[in-house]
Amino acid sequence: MKIIFINGPPRSGKDTAGEILAEATGGELFKFAEPLKLMAHRLVSAFAPHAIPERAEHAADFFEDVKDEPQPYLFGKTWRQYYIAVSETLIKPLHGDDFFGKVLATDIANLSTGTAIITDSGFMVETPPIVERFGAENCLLLRMRRTGCNFSSDSREYLELPGVVTIDVYNDRGVDELRSLLLNHTFVN
Repeated sequence: MKIIFINGPPRSGKDTAGEILAEATGGELFKFAEPLKLMAHRLVSAFAPHAIPERAEHAADFFEDVKDEPQPYLFGKTWRQYYIAVSETLIKPLHGDDFFGKVLATDIANLSTGTAIITDSGFMVETPPIVERFGAENCLLLRMRRTGCNFSSDSREYLELPGVVTIDVYNDRGVDELRSLLLNHTFVN
């Protein structure tokens, strides 16, 4: 099993990099935030069933395009605010700060072989359960960098994972150049 952590600020190309690597390796895409978003969608559906389509309960990215827009059924809060509140006031106090890392490590272990590509790495506390389970030698950290992109509007940060090979990927030249950079510096070779 190989693990690729993709880390970077918003709009730096994390999801695009993940798609390129998944296509090249036959790997599977994962997100730390997926279980959180599905839990939040199900919770909201309990008090606002008219506002949450059934398919939203099973699609973590369902509200992605409107996650920063206040919603009347969230009493004026945004989905981003709601996800953070569920994470920070419910899940982490009950299950620990590394809960989402533990959940993801179990999901990845169910693959048994192949490559797992995690496209939303950004919190140090989430990574140890995965690195410990699969070994630092089987992990790669790609830190996406792009001119004009930073963490000023995000609670995540660039990661430092001791013992894990780390590559800074400068994504300023378009998708074809990104594909070339990724395929020359990852587990694909």
